[in-house]
Amino acid sequence: MGFGFRFFDQLLFFYYGKSPQKLVDLGRELIGQKKYFSLVRLAVVTGNQMKNLITDSILFIAGYVVMCFLIITSAGSVLGSGFVLGIGLSFLKRLLVDMRDIRGFHDKYLYLVKRDFDQREIQNLVMIYVVCFVFLSVLFFVS
Repeated sequence: MGFGFRFFDQLLFFYYGKSPQKLVDLGRELIGQKKYFSLVRLAVVTGNQMKNLITDSILFIAGYVVMCFLIITSAGSVLGSGFVLGIGLSFLKRLLVDMRDIRGFHDKYLYLVKRDFDQREIQNLVMIYVVCFVFLSVLFFVS
């Protein structure tokens, strides 16, 4: 369930997205024609072409870590804690895959940051997230 969280952001992309314009126009046309199954299929096929998704931002991920800490330590719900850890695991998977491409990583996750990061700084950011995720996972199993 947590892994599917990003997919909802891909569907919302057709409402607020700007780039690439052809993709946004095609999605809005499918919405206008009420072809929702085709819209879902389009979102699955073109997910990597969507730029500036809300969930693909280092600021969103930082906010997620804080929210996850609060949910795991405060909420008594195993389902809610598992949901936020599933979201975190999907972030972890994408960050580890995307960190090899410096320009792509900057365009995808660091588009809100003015400064360019080098490979070592990107690896440090990803390792900080890995440590936070492992810490949150341990908190989940301990509590």
